[in-house]
Amino acid sequence: MRKFMIAALAAALGVLTGCAAVESRNPLFPENAKEVVFDPALLGKWQDVTDNEKTIYQVSRLDESGYALDYESKFARAQLLKVHGVSLVDVSYLEQESDDSGLTWHYFTYHMFGKARIEPDVVHLTAMDKEWLEKRVLAT
Repeated sequence: MRKFMIAALAAALGVLTGCAAVESRNPLFPENAKEVVFDPALLGKWQDVTDNEKTIYQVSRLDESGYALDYESKFARAQLLKVHGVSLVDVSYLEQESDDSGLTWHYFTYHMFGKARIEPDVVHLTAMDKEWLEKRVLAT
C-alpha cells in the first residue's frame, strides 16, 4: 500500500475545519478550466502516516477531471490544478446545517485548498494558509 504524506491534513480531508486553512464556498477554478488536470498516479488506496492512528483513503476517478475521496465513511471531491508549474488541490465537501432541534435545513458545499507534490508512491499535501493568503490579497 502506498503512503499518503500530509503536511496539513485539514486542507486535504477536512479533519480539522477552520483553524488556519483556507475555506471557500467557491472553487479555485471552474471544472472546465484549462488548469484542471487529471493525474492517474493519484488513484488507488493511500495510507495517512502522519497520525498515530492508521487512516486509509480510497481515491477513485469521479468524472473527467475529478477525484472521489472515500475515508472513514466520509466522502469528498477533489480536483488537481496546474498553475505555473505548481500543483494545487481543491477539495470540496458537502456539509449540512441544522437548527436547534437537530433537523437538517440546509446543505452547502465548501472548498479547502492546498499545494500538492506528487512523487512515486508518495503524495505531499500542504494546506493553503489563511493568513498568508490574506496578506497577499491585501498587498495587491
